[in-house]
Amino acid sequence: MTSKLFEPIRLGGITLPNRVAVSPMCQYSADDGSMTDWHLAHLGSMAISGAGLVMIEATGVTREGRITHGCTGLYHDNNEAAMKRVVDACRRLTKSPIGVQLAHAGRKASTQVPWTGGQALKSDESPWRTVAPSALPYSEKWHTPHELNLAELKVLVDAFAAAAKRAQELKRLEQLI
Repeated sequence: MTSKLFEPIRLGGITLPNRVAVSPMCQYSADDGSMTDWHLAHLGSMAISGAGLVMIEATGVTREGRITHGCTGLYHDNNEAAMKRVVDACRRLTKSPIGVQLAHAGRKASTQVPWTGGQALKSDESPWRTVAPSALPYSEKWHTPHELNLAELKVLVDAFAAAAKRAQELKRLEQLI
């Protein structure tokens, strides 16, 4: 029996050169949603690993949809420009597909980064209002999210579409959600 691990595979309109994929890994190192040099080093090293696909971490479609202050976003021109810088650098190293995991943290938003506790942000840590499909907190001692109404849910759906469009505008980033 031979392994198919290193054989190409077609997923939708994308052909991966092999079946090794780097899962999205939250780095908590963004600056107001914008990727930094940390992402350049991290994703650059993953891009040259030989993996058939590299996924960018959970990327908020709104500022309030990020998990932490350090999470990436794709809701502003600055976020798009910073991601383009990182993706362009990766493209100079490999032609393997790079995808992005578009996300909204919902009731888990407004959270400390893991190394400072990973709990809900306290009042002196610049928390933001969390929103979700219901007003159920993630767990005890967490913010009670604002329950989105239908109009607000449509705004959130539109934010996903806008972030997907930004990803496509990078031209070198496969949209895998």
